[in-house]
Amino acid sequence: MAELIETIADLKRDLERIERKVDHLFRHLDLEFFESDLPAFMLESTQLIRKGRREEAMRLIREYTAVGLIEARAQVEQIERNIGLVRPS
Repeated sequence: MAELIETIADLKRDLERIERKVDHLFRHLDLEFFESDLPAFMLESTQLIRKGRREEAMRLIREYTAVGLIEARAQVEQIERNIGLVRPS
């Protein structure tokens, strides 16, 4: 039992060390971390839209969802509304 407790304590220390390294990398690379239930491609699409790269965002959405151009454009416009880049009509 003592060995199990020691192993758990070692794992906890290792995890804390890894978390510190990841935090350092994010700060160094000037990245933001968003905890979300959204799929990774939607988070990436949102970042592209924030940078004004709508066409790339539409291409990414189409690649991952197999929707057409009109549907992808509608999704991009919805994301723009959600993040405040476009006022709702």
